[in-house]
Amino acid sequence: MRMRIEDVVAVPGRGVCVTGRLAAGTAVPDRALLLGPDGQAEGRTGGRRPVAVTIAGVERFRRCFAGDGDGGGGADEAVGLRLTGVAAHEVGRGMLLCTED
Repeated sequence: MRMRIEDVVAVPGRGVCVTGRLAAGTAVPDRALLLGPDGQAEGRTGGRRPVAVTIAGVERFRRCFAGDGDGGGGADEAVGLRLTGVAAHEVGRGMLLCTED
């Protein structure tokens, strides 16, 4: 799975949500990902090693995929991902989410 982040929203009580278009693969809940640097400002993961995050929820066009058996969003779809393991200030537009392979 590979996705470039377009927007970041901190939702109180829920965590960090990011939006973007999947370039490859499928986004499914409970999948471990790496949040890679964008080469921009210090303080985000730019200039540091990738951060391990987990997908807590997937949404596409207001349709929730968590637990409905549909599997999640596929390649070339605009999706929203709720992430765990990272704070909103550590994520920015242009950063990359991907699997280890």
